[in-house]
Amino acid sequence: MAAGVNVLMKMSGGEALRKALKKKEKEFFAAMANELPQEAQKLMQSANALAPRDTGELAGSSSVTSAVQPEKGRVRVAAAYLDEKAAAVHEGVHFGRHIEGTRGFKFYERALNAFEGGFVERIGAKLKRLVGGGP
Repeated sequence: MAAGVNVLMKMSGGEALRKALKKKEKEFFAAMANELPQEAQKLMQSANALAPRDTGELAGSSSVTSAVQPEKGRVRVAAAYLDEKAAAVHEGVHFGRHIEGTRGFKFYERALNAFEGGFVERIGAKLKRLVGGGP
């Protein structure tokens, strides 16, 4: 199994937010169990809009899954393409040949890079609201 990805963020007041969230662990967990899958869906919508299309099979294989483990205080979300050719198309290999003049289509990577900043801001704002620190 592939290693997980940790998202690190830096925000002013982060330590105070962490302490406030520690006092609201159940609410924090519920918020993440709700918000993270929704964010992953937004990411996949963006990636699907950029995905190259011939038959639509690749975009149709997009998947968002989540595993919520309350006993461990863990929410895991995966946003991926299940089509076996997704990685090759992402890297610019189409119908068994590299498409000359490209460094790959990189559709998922471009979507993730564009999504990342807004994701951090939205989750940060949600957590601040959870502890009464924002609109």
